[in-house]
Amino acid sequence: MTSPNDKHLPALAPGPPGLAQPNLSTRLAPGPRKISAACLPCKQAKRKCSGRPAPCKACRNTDAEADCVFDLTLDLRRKVAQRRTVDEREYYRSVLSSLLDELRSSEPVRINELVNFIRSDASMGRIATVLADTTINLDDFSSISLDNNPSVESAIQSLFPPPDPCLTSGYFRITLESLVDIPLFQVPAKPWTNVTDDDNLVSHLISLYFTWDHPCWQLLDQKVFLLHMKTGDLESQYCTPFLVNSILAMASLYSDTPDVFAVPGNTDSCGSHFYMEAERLWRAEEGTVSLANIQGLVIMCHALKCQGKDGVSWLTLRQAVQLAQDFGMFRVPPLHANWEEMDADMQRIHATTAWGIFVMNLDMSMELHKDANLGFPLCRPYTPDDLNDNIAWTPYPRSNQIEYAEKPGLLRYVATELANLTEITASKQQLFFMNACHMEVNDLWRRTNQIYSRLQQWRENMPDVLKIDSYPVPQEILSLFNAFVGYKGLDSPSRPAWFEQSRLTRLQSAKDISRCFGVLRLSYGYKRIPSHMLEAAGTSLAVVMSDLTNEESGNAFFELCRIVVVFGKRLKQAKRMIPRILSIAQQSGIILPPEAVLILESGL
Repeated sequence: MTSPNDKHLPALAPGPPGLAQPNLSTRLAPGPRKISAACLPCKQAKRKCSGRPAPCKACRNTDAEADCVFDLTLDLRRKVAQRRTVDEREYYRSVLSSLLDELRSSEPVRINELVNFIRSDASMGRIATVLADTTINLDDFSSISLDNNPSVESAIQSLFPPPDPCLTSGYFRITLESLVDIPLFQVPAKPWTNVTDDDNLVSHLISLYFTWDHPCWQLLDQKVFLLHMKTGDLESQYCTPFLVNSILAMASLYSDTPDVFAVPGNTDSCGSHFYMEAERLWRAEEGTVSLANIQGLVIMCHALKCQGKDGVSWLTLRQAVQLAQDFGMFRVPPLHANWEEMDADMQRIHATTAWGIFVMNLDMSMELHKDANLGFPLCRPYTPDDLNDNIAWTPYPRSNQIEYAEKPGLLRYVATELANLTEITASKQQLFFMNACHMEVNDLWRRTNQIYSRLQQWRENMPDVLKIDSYPVPQEILSLFNAFVGYKGLDSPSRPAWFEQSRLTRLQSAKDISRCFGVLRLSYGYKRIPSHMLEAAGTSLAVVMSDLTNEESGNAFFELCRIVVVFGKRLKQAKRMIPRILSIAQQSGIILPPEAVLILESGL
C-alpha cells in the first residue's frame, strides 16, 4: 500500500529524433592560450606571435629563428611590472646592505680602496661585483669586462635575495651561478636518495662535501666511495643510501641553492629533508653493524653539532663508537675483525674511519667535558711510503676563479699528521681531565711542559708539503690551526711566572691562527670555510679579547670576529657563540671596540 505522500513526477517526454547529445569533452576544452609577450621580430612586423618558447611559429616560418628573442622587460602588464619593480628594489636594497656590511667589517685599507673605487664613477654592476667577491683586486678590476663574464654575473647574482619558491616554479629558481656551475664529481641521485631525482643537485652537494669538509676530517675513502656511488649498486659495502643522505645533509650547509631548504625560505631547514631521510634509513637498519652505517652515523653527529645540538650529537657519536667497537676497529675491547680476510681497500678504509671517529670523539669529549672512554685504533691507515694518493684539489664552486689551477689534495699527509697530533691531544686530555686533580702543582707543570714540547716537536717535523705557500689548500691551514690551538697552559695564580708564560703562549697561538685565517681569506674569500675551523676561531677570539690594547691583538680580534660572523650565517653552532662572546666581555669588564660590537651584532 502506498502512502498518499508518495507522488511520482511524470516521465519526461523524449526529445525530437536526431538531436545529438552535447559533447562534454568539447564543451570543457580550454580556450586558446593567452600570450603575455610577443617576440621582438613579431612586434616590429606587427604580426601575431605564438609566444614562448623561442623560436615562435612565425619566426620559424620566416627563417628568422636566430632573431626570435622575448624581452620580458617590455611586458607592461600591471602585475608583471609590479613584480619587476619589487625585484629591482630588493636588488638595490641588497647592494646597500652589502655595502654597509663591508664598511662595518673591513679593514681601513680595504675601505679606502672601496671608497676610491666608488668615486671613480664605477657602475652599479661593478660595485655589486666587488661587494659579492672580497677576493677581487680593485686595482685590476677596472680592466675586467662585465659582458658575458660568468664570474661577474655570479658575483652580482649572489646579492639577489633567494627567490620565493611559493611564487615561482622550480625552473625560475635557477640562478646564474647554477647555470655556470659544473660539479667536480658527476654522480646519480637514484637509487641513493628519495628526496630528489636531480642528478645535478646531488652532484653539486657531493662536490661541496669533498671540497670543503672531507679533506679536513676524513672518514671514508674519496676514490672508492665515488666509484661505488657512480655504479648505483645498492649491494655495495662502501656506499649506501643511509651514508649518501648523511653526506648530503652535511653538504647542504655549504650550499646556497634554494633546493637545500626543506621549508622554502627557512634557513633553519637547510638539509633537514636529507637528514630526516638518513634518520629513516638508519631506523630501518635496526642497529646493523656495518662500515657504511658507522660512517653515516658519525657524519650525522657532525651535522647535528654544526646545528648547535651538542647533546644529541654526543649521543649519536657514542652510538657510532659502540658500533665501531663491535666492528673491531679499536684496540679495546679486543674484538678484532677478520683483518686477514679484508682486501687492501677495506683495511685502509677501516683504519681511516677508526681514526676519524677517534678524533671526533676526543674533540667533543674535551669540549663537553665528557669521558672519551675510547682506546686507540688498531693501526694507521697509511704507511710513510704510501702518502701520495694523486687526488687533486680545487675550490668549488669555481665561478669566481674559473682558471684556478688544481693542486695536490695532500689528503693522506693531512690524515697522518692529524693522527700524530691526536695522540698528543689524548695525553693532554688524560692529564687535565683525569690526573690533574691528584697531582702536585710542580709535577703538573712539568707534565704540561712535556706535552707542550711534544707539540712543538710535532710542528717542527711537519712535512714541507704542508707548509703554507701562495694559495694553500684549506687542509694545510687546518694543520697549523691544530698546532696552534693544541696548547692549553697551566693557570696558577700562585705561580705568576707560570701564569704569564702560559698566557703569552696562548696569545701568540691565537694571533697565528688569525694570520692563517687572513691567508684563507686572501686565497678563497670567506663564502665557504670548512666547519672544522670554527673551534679554532672561537677559542682564539676568547684569548685575544683579553689583550685588545695591543695593536696586533686588536687586528687579530677583528679578523676573528668576521670569521665567527661568517660561520654564523651557515652554522647555528657559530651563531650561538656570538652571544657568549659578548657576555664574557661584559662579565670580564672588557670594553670591546664599537666596530667589533657592530660586526658581532650583525651576526645575531
